[in-house]
Amino acid sequence: MTKTISDENTMTDHGFAAKFCKKYRCQPEQYEKKVLLRCLYALSQPLGRLIWLCNRDFFLEDLDLINELRDIDSFARVRDIVAFHSIQPRNKSILRRWFKIRVSKSKLLQLTRSVLRRSEED
Repeated sequence: MTKTISDENTMTDHGFAAKFCKKYRCQPEQYEKKVLLRCLYALSQPLGRLIWLCNRDFFLEDLDLINELRDIDSFARVRDIVAFHSIQPRNKSILRRWFKIRVSKSKLLQLTRSVLRRSEED
């Protein structure tokens, strides 16, 4: 079994990961998978899910980004992190670039905005 980045990280109670898990009622160990699959481009969902089952290492850059957001509780900081990750050399592969088998930055921003905004209202 492939070791994921989350095996090395812990989750704080105030960060995006904790708020995401609370909102979507998932266990902390499901955080990476749930965010990744929720933020894949819509047309790439079926193939992306299959690749996730067979070769999670394909998504290492995406998982790195998702885990960098783990303890962030400010949407402004999220935007900075996503902008930094926007240029990925691996996105030039056929699967990642042409078939968009990768996290959609706009979907990820939309998700983080909704999770962080909701937690501010609670």
